Amino acid sequence: MKYFSTWFITLSPHSIRNWNQLESQFDEQFYMCQSKISLKELASVRRKMLEFINDYLNRFRLLKARCFTQVPEHELVEMVAASLDYSIRKELDTQHMSNMAQLVDRVRQVERLKAEKARTHKYHKKMLLMSKLTTMTKNSTYHMRMSKIVRLMLLN
Repeated sequence: MKYFSTWFITLSPHSIRNWNQLESQFDEQFYMCQSKISLKELASVRRKMLEFINDYLNRFRLLKARCFTQVPEHELVEMVAASLDYSIRKELDTQHMSNMAQLVDRVRQVERLKAEKARTHKYHKKMLLMSKLTTMTKNSTYHMRMSKIVRLMLLN
């Protein structure tokens, strides 16, 4: 039942229009062409570029439902963490994470910090450019005034 509800809540909104369609999708997901996958195959599942952590975990859970090897949750946490981008993985301490919820919370926190750092870097870069432009403008205004003064002095 747990795997059915995970599959069901990950369906796209309005993708099922009637009972027959639901039955067909269910059979396709759980009975037809759904072969078992090995633990090695499960471990090779990677997070896609720009894929939200929740979407990745739902995909992972659906595949885990097809892997009949019993794996303790803390080992699944290690498996999922190993599939994350290095920039995120290096910020995780999975030894102290016993379940997926803790991993998801920490990944979200790391991603928020990375986004904030990128915004801050972009802001500081913009401010530096503005400062340089202001200095250049002030310098060019100064030089223009001086050249006018020099010309006036030469004319007199």
